[in-house]
Amino acid sequence: MEFYESRELPNMRSKKGVLKSPPYNPEGEPKKLKAPETANIIPLEYVPFSCRQEEQGNCTRSDRNLEKMIVNQLRLPPRLADKVNHAKEMGEEVFRYSFGSAGNMIEVFLKVDRDDPRPHLSLPNATLEETNKLGDRFEKINIGENGFYVALDKKLRKIFVLFGSGLKIVYGDKIGQYITDSICWNIEEYSQIVPPRIPKDSRHKEYEKWLLMNPHLCWPPWA
Repeated sequence: MEFYESRELPNMRSKKGVLKSPPYNPEGEPKKLKAPETANIIPLEYVPFSCRQEEQGNCTRSDRNLEKMIVNQLRLPPRLADKVNHAKEMGEEVFRYSFGSAGNMIEVFLKVDRDDPRPHLSLPNATLEETNKLGDRFEKINIGENGFYVALDKKLRKIFVLFGSGLKIVYGDKIGQYITDSICWNIEEYSQIVPPRIPKDSRHKEYEKWLLMNPHLCWPPWA
């Protein structure tokens, strides 16, 4: 969490003391929005196979074969079934499998069924400090640029998948990076036409305090 000097905080509030909707500038005056016709939205029309073929040559996998390869990699190998069952019998909560030089990781949450009702993790009456302490106990998973992370429930069904550079896998390194940069650019351009609303954080009762401590998470860089 980043902290900002107190002299910067009043600029995010109106004279009445309430948080101002973005965009804003350091002087506290509203920033003039762009007219829709002046927005520089980058068009993105690329064929995945053609992009990969241009970079990788004739050895490029077809879209279908690439999809099959990715699907197979995201599965827990059958040879590990006995180890998963043993971990369940030992009362462990998580079985972790790491492989490959890219830092790939698959975790099986042995006491989680994705079909069960999700627990309510909101703490609307807690302070920001209490909420941060709750989050401190979670482990941060680092994924390599070319790696991925998969979370499975106790029935080996996917909960979610995270790729380090998913677009590069689909479009190749060069075009994949260009598309990533273009999407980031387009998001900022769009936010200058339709500014985002102030986010509500129901995890604690001090969400305004949280926003003031982290304006970089709530307002676009151009504000």
